[in-house]
Amino acid sequence: MRAAKIRRVDSPAPLTASDWDRALRGQDEAFRSRLGRETAELAASNPAWASRDALAFLAGGAKSLPEALLRHPSLHGWLFAAVRAGPEPSPAELEILSQAGAFAASLARLLGRKLEVCVPLDRRGHLHLYGTRSYLDFGRRRAGDRITLTVHSKGFAVRGAGRLPLKNHPVLGLGTEVSDCDPVLIFPLGEGRGDYDHALAELSPREMARFVSTLREGFSRAEEADPEMGRSLFNAVGALVPLARKDPQRHVSSTFSHLRGAVFLCHDDNPLLQAETLVHEASHNQLHTLQELGPLFESGDKDQIYYSPWRTDPRALPGILLGAHAFLAVARLMSAAAAKTPGAERRRELLENSAHRCLQVETALLAVRRHARLTELGHRLLAGLYQELSWVLKTLPPRPGGIWGAAAEAADPHRLRHMKLGTCLHKEAKKA
Repeated sequence: MRAAKIRRVDSPAPLTASDWDRALRGQDEAFRSRLGRETAELAASNPAWASRDALAFLAGGAKSLPEALLRHPSLHGWLFAAVRAGPEPSPAELEILSQAGAFAASLARLLGRKLEVCVPLDRRGHLHLYGTRSYLDFGRRRAGDRITLTVHSKGFAVRGAGRLPLKNHPVLGLGTEVSDCDPVLIFPLGEGRGDYDHALAELSPREMARFVSTLREGFSRAEEADPEMGRSLFNAVGALVPLARKDPQRHVSSTFSHLRGAVFLCHDDNPLLQAETLVHEASHNQLHTLQELGPLFESGDKDQIYYSPWRTDPRALPGILLGAHAFLAVARLMSAAAAKTPGAERRRELLENSAHRCLQVETALLAVRRHARLTELGHRLLAGLYQELSWVLKTLPPRPGGIWGAAAEAADPHRLRHMKLGTCLHKEAKKA
């Protein structure tokens, strides 16, 4: 990662589309380099949980890693776990680490090379063929069995097996996989790691079909309302994982920085709500990508003293900036969707939602502008967010009155309850 030059900028140029593209390319190249270096080191150490040949193949193929595998969240999650593996991994950790053979086989298939590798099946009896949108399903009775997989020019062969039980993951848009069985993706949701809100949904085939159908329509709604946002959404979301919805009144979602492009969310029958969730979480992935260009803050501001319009607890400025970036994208989506929505009452609801989010973003950006010590990159991001906010505001009816009264009624009670009057601080902050 290249460090951003740290200095104050009086009139920073907002980030452009080329800057975001450069960050994405930088993330790709940094990961290729890291994968090659770290798998070579792992092969040299010959860990018990993976074959040296599989690790060496990954190291040798890292520079020519195809995009389908390069940007797959599971490969990022696997490498994250592999370089942190202790001498005695837990059974759950071993299930992830042992996917090295599956990644090597997937790379060989994508590159058209021949490879024979021994791979253990996961707890469901699956062998995942990453980057191909497919997996082999041998059934739960074969969970943990080791199979010898041969990759050749025509596909795959398994020693001692006839016709292979090949299945495909549901796919949205340009290649976003939907999976509830990938061991790397679901690892954060496992026992002792997930929390009450974040548990894997055990969906029947019919429920999975509903989950996928609503998400597919949500993707389409976002793309129809705002084509530019739709394209960025496809680029930022590589995999979707269903979460259990334990409270019908709460719609939960999350991302993990080490699982690049993965979004975890629960089902809802409202496609626009799913689109809103996807845009929000994809924005987090985009901001993680931007930081490949360098840090946004001069130093890690860990003081949890600032008011966040989206939380009841005090937050540090990086978290507030992360929220502002995501909810500004939501405001843009709601405004764009309103223009495509029939019915005056429903249009007004969407515009009020957008206005509410804009008020929250204004409050959050004010805290960052007044109190954050930003790098040049951070200043350019902030300038871009203000530019985007100005553009969204121009798509809404003018203030005051109209939708803004309802937006203020939604935003003001939270602010008055949790923010110190005349400051950007949270009422629980212990220092000024």
